[in-house]
Amino acid sequence: MPEGYGEKLSRKQEQAVVALLTMPTIRKAAEKAGVGERTLRGWMKDSPEFQRAYTEARRGFLEHSLGKLQRGRRSAAGSCLSLCGS
Repeated sequence: MPEGYGEKLSRKQEQAVVALLTMPTIRKAAEKAGVGERTLRGWMKDSPEFQRAYTEARRGFLEHSLGKLQRGRRSAAGSCLSLCGS
């Protein structure tokens, strides 16, 4: 088994991952998660588990967002076609 396999994030680290996805800056993400900015930057730099969780969450967030955009684009194209009489 690879090193670190199955290790869990702390509740604060989980909150920090969410905050990084929803806040505009690392400082604000740290505030929202209730940790110091240096702590959050340390996790981002030195914790493979945190890095992995953040990367996976960010990937999922982006895939979800792109899916919504694609569905919206198809819906808009369908609306345009029905309005244009095609």
